[in-house]
Amino acid sequence: MFKQLLISTRFGNLLMTAVFIFLVYNKTARNVSTNVDLTVLLYGLGVVLIMFGGYIINDYYDQKIDEENRPGNNLFTIPFFKKWGIVSYVVISALGIGINFQRPFLTVFMAIVASSLFFYAKWAKGWPFIGNFIVALCTAATIYPLATIIGSWSIISVYMAFAFLMSMAREMSKDVEDIDGDKKYGLKTAAILLPRNVVKANILTFLFITLLGLSYLAYHIAFLDDLNLSSTTIYYLLFLMIPIVIRSMNMVIRANEKEEWHKLSNWLKMIMLAGVISLAII
Repeated sequence: MFKQLLISTRFGNLLMTAVFIFLVYNKTARNVSTNVDLTVLLYGLGVVLIMFGGYIINDYYDQKIDEENRPGNNLFTIPFFKKWGIVSYVVISALGIGINFQRPFLTVFMAIVASSLFFYAKWAKGWPFIGNFIVALCTAATIYPLATIIGSWSIISVYMAFAFLMSMAREMSKDVEDIDGDKKYGLKTAAILLPRNVVKANILTFLFITLLGLSYLAYHIAFLDDLNLSSTTIYYLLFLMIPIVIRSMNMVIRANEKEEWHKLSNWLKMIMLAGVISLAII
């Protein structure tokens, strides 16, 4: 029961997001006021709440599809959510939006993200590319307010690009993994409408752009030394980040069966986790 709850609530994703926001703040904030500390804390909590709300409403509309794609891992298989799922969604989303009421920009921003996730769950999930784009954009966009709070763009812009590219690759790979259930219930994802080689080419494109970005970052650190990053960063890039992205590209090329796409999806999540951990190193 406890394991099912952790899987269904995507606890790992929520924890990774919270840790990322903490590390961004810890890395970029210097000599900031207590008010900024509190703002970042409330913003981080708001993001986690909005994400959890997004998972709840997504599982609500995916109950039948998940019987095919992820049997037993839908939140609405848990008695509490069967009875209180929608109420929980409304309360959690409202808290996520309202927790930053002292900063109107953040309140509006959270409302837009929450609305976008509802739009995705209700309609856009079944549309080719658009659903993937919404999730990837929301993932990257949640990093943006940290720059306005802290006043630092250099690191945050890099991680926004990384989050968007990796989210697009992972969302498309998940669509291939879930193709049987999605097709059965009438969704029209790119994985269903396009030949498999075309879908692979799209995923590889996002991964290749990520690889180019990481290589360019390593070049800057090694030869230009103008980013004020730790010297250990280049070793992290050369011996971990770049190799695991290359391996993911090889996994895309070789993937055919559902289990292989599932492994790829998990591997891409591990790359995103490695990106989060990098903040503690650079």
